[in-house]
Amino acid sequence: MAPRKKVTKEEYEAERDRPSLEDVFKKKGITRDFLANKLKEELEAGDTQEIRDKEGKTLETKHYPLWAVRQRARQDAHKLLGDYPAEKIKHSGDADNPIQHEVKVKFIGGSGKKNKR
Repeated sequence: MAPRKKVTKEEYEAERDRPSLEDVFKKKGITRDFLANKLKEELEAGDTQEIRDKEGKTLETKHYPLWAVRQRARQDAHKLLGDYPAEKIKHSGDADNPIQHEVKVKFIGGSGKKNKR
């Protein structure tokens, strides 16, 4: 098993005090409404093609959907709404290095004395 890296108090506090990803997004203007609007744009994605004559005069304009973009947006929407079952991912190591999960919890603080009742 690989040696465990010890986390210092400073590293723990820095991670604990770090703003959430949602807060960082919000600060940059990436809100749920913003994402919903972008998703709607993608669900309606299309392109325009103009046919011009030799002088550059537009003879015809065609609008057509971008099906690949719309399909990916539709799949994203279904995932966000929870319409698809959760993906199952198997984790395994090889014969020499099987994956092992070990968690040790150390409570910090307090007097270190047990409460007497």
